[in-house]
Amino acid sequence: MKRQNRHRQAGFSLIELMIALTINMVIVAAAAYLYLGTSESKRNLSQQQQLSENGQYALDLIGRDITNAGFFPSVREMTNGRAFKYQNDSISKSQTAFNSGIFGCTGQSFSPTTFSCTAHSNAAITADTIVINYFTNDAMGRDMGQRVDCNRSDVQGATENSGRTDAASTQSAATPSTRVPLKPLFVSNRYTLSTTTYSIEGQSISTQSLACNGNVGTVYQPAIVGVESLQFLYGVYTDDSLQPQRFYASSAVAALGGTTDPKLPQAPWDRVVAVEVCLVARGLEASKSTTSAGAVTPYVNCAGVSVTPADRFIRKVYRKTFALRNNLTQTILPAS
Repeated sequence: MKRQNRHRQAGFSLIELMIALTINMVIVAAAAYLYLGTSESKRNLSQQQQLSENGQYALDLIGRDITNAGFFPSVREMTNGRAFKYQNDSISKSQTAFNSGIFGCTGQSFSPTTFSCTAHSNAAITADTIVINYFTNDAMGRDMGQRVDCNRSDVQGATENSGRTDAASTQSAATPSTRVPLKPLFVSNRYTLSTTTYSIEGQSISTQSLACNGNVGTVYQPAIVGVESLQFLYGVYTDDSLQPQRFYASSAVAALGGTTDPKLPQAPWDRVVAVEVCLVARGLEASKSTTSAGAVTPYVNCAGVSVTPADRFIRKVYRKTFALRNNLTQTILPAS
């Protein structure tokens, strides 16, 4: 008779199985926690990088225009008359905003139709507006000669430049619509904030954007998304050192009046030699930044006040001062 070997069958007991499942659950939970933490850190890092890019680009965009303020491709005479009148070649506008290289509105927008400060169309926006005026140098062509405004429109189409180009000629065969200027063309760029709505992963998000309007059109075009505060302060000099004694809001500049030195320009906007730009950039995606204690990270706004955000968007303040080089290098002549 053949004997059949019987092997003893063995397995996990219920207690051993429960212990194994518990250990596996702990490992999975730890891995999930690590993944979520890494994902949040990656999102925060991405938002910080985006904030830095947007904030720095916004400062550079405005700063490049500020350094052009008051430019005219000729020798400049500076008397106690209008500073923005070059060799009797001033533009045919009587508005205060066009009488100097720089102008501003405190907490208001600048109207492209009435050429004056006016309330923002959105009451939630409290940003300042800056108006930057200069003339073009067409010797280097359309782009290098700065013949376009901040909306990339050829300024020969602006009302202020009527009669300042040769209607019978063009600058080159490649750009037949660009007429040769008889006189330097006038450019006026205005920067403020506007409301913008964008979509991320199907979610609609409303924010504010840095917006610009040139003197060819009448609409502010968004340029950089995620800028929710904008402030300008103006450095004004009062003596022949041409050094700013103080920085003022635009509403205070207009109230300064003249100086006791008859050789200096009497209009206060003509004595602005520096502009401090401050803006608050906001992340485009929700990504809360917290302190080591777990609290939402506060930031100091342009007014110097510490603010703790109530939402999950990271914010950062960018501030920089730009010199009006065309006012700093001017030659002051005695009044005629």
